[in-house]
Amino acid sequence: MPKTLEDMYWELYEWYQLNVIGGAKALEKDLKGLESKGLTREEAIKSLYVSVFGRERFEVPREDPLEASLQHLRRSGAWGLLLTALLTILTLIAFLASPSLGVLFIIFLALSIGGIAGVQRRRTVPWSFSETLKFDGMGWVEVSKVAEETVKQYSEFLVEDLKHSLEGSTLTVEFPASTKVLGDEKQLVTVDLGLFRIKATFSRSSDDLVVNVAYSCAPPEYYAEQAAEAFRKYVKAFRLSLKRAVDEVAEKAEVYREVASLLKAIESKGIIIREVKCPRCGAPVEIPRKGHVTRCRYCGATITISDIRDILRSALDSFRSS
Repeated sequence: MPKTLEDMYWELYEWYQLNVIGGAKALEKDLKGLESKGLTREEAIKSLYVSVFGRERFEVPREDPLEASLQHLRRSGAWGLLLTALLTILTLIAFLASPSLGVLFIIFLALSIGGIAGVQRRRTVPWSFSETLKFDGMGWVEVSKVAEETVKQYSEFLVEDLKHSLEGSTLTVEFPASTKVLGDEKQLVTVDLGLFRIKATFSRSSDDLVVNVAYSCAPPEYYAEQAAEAFRKYVKAFRLSLKRAVDEVAEKAEVYREVASLLKAIESKGIIIREVKCPRCGAPVEIPRKGHVTRCRYCGATITISDIRDILRSALDSFRSS
């Protein structure tokens, strides 16, 4: 069974974010390159997916419990379509048997369809899904920083006004879920799918970081199919945001460790460094003890802790060679 186009795009997105400089921009550049050769957007995604992962992965999707949960959500709204189909068949039979009786059935069918749609728009379907995500060897990262970075990454994915809180080791994220559907006037309209809630509880198991995540929402039954598609996007975006956040926090922590190690190595040679030269103007810039970014108070240049690490590396190399 082939993967959906959305699944392929998200897997490509994740792969590019983790393996290619430029991440999402590089992905779009490669897709546009294929489109410039005459491929449609859909064909470009499929072609790039096969190129990156191989045809075997394209044909056989990985098992994901999320899909079973979303399928259950879809079925919850299917009764309206089935009942409508049954009434339509009965109306057709009645019309063939007696046109006058068929007219009455047509009126009854129109009223029934409106009534069914009204009921399904008012009724909500409670949906929830839970999963455990494990990050090998990351049990040492600071949970509060991972949570903060996760929210930042997630808001960039969704472009939504997220509400979030961190109580102890549990991060809660909430936002109004919505999707676009074709309205009565054949124009796209936004429909409310309810409040989407994510609860992520962080814990440590040996050297690993373990995150138990629970997703929940109660969309209108009438939009169960559209809700399933939107929820898939929300869940996959959160998975990727969390992965990127853990990597980002771990990378920054490693840089701080290396900076501390470099300072110690330089001090062992009898030299204490508290400032470095600004790469732009050469003015002294104090080495930050907190935060990932500092600014030169003279020229306003932004200097990251990675920049400072590189400066210290060069300084240590100079001391060793002199």
